[in-house]
Amino acid sequence: LSCLHTVRPWIMKAFLILFLIITLIKKHRGQPSWPTHTLCYQEDLQVYYTSCDPLQDVGLSIDPCNLLQKTVNLRMSILLRQAIEELHLSLHLYQNGRDILEYDYNVCEPSFQRFLFCGRKRGELVSFDGPVKLPLKFIPPGHINARVSLLNQNQFALGCLNITVIKI
Repeated sequence: LSCLHTVRPWIMKAFLILFLIITLIKKHRGQPSWPTHTLCYQEDLQVYYTSCDPLQDVGLSIDPCNLLQKTVNLRMSILLRQAIEELHLSLHLYQNGRDILEYDYNVCEPSFQRFLFCGRKRGELVSFDGPVKLPLKFIPPGHINARVSLLNQNQFALGCLNITVIKI
């Protein structure tokens, strides 16, 4: 009986260590993926997006569902994992594996805070709800893929989206 009493703590520690190792292996086996969200769905135009940030998803919507309109209302929400002193937007468009467009824009600068979310701190929820001008004159038929990244002053990715536009 005294032998069982001394073995039991050792067995419990071994099982605990084995459980932690299995949990860590399963957690890091593959990158978690966020669900595909429908941003716009019409007969001739479909727009989908997924977050390419493994730690958080991004809330996004546009209204109306017409990318050829000069102005659309954009709603976006994201939880900050780092502060925004500067914010840089990077957009890369691809069609059939070829680069179509690369666009970079400084959204927030220390000397010129364009939006209310400029200067926000880590842990705050950032939301944008307002009109956005779209300079599109036409959308070519086929699949267009876009990657949108929001980087702060430390080149930390605050948000990242993979967008697919299907024009029929």
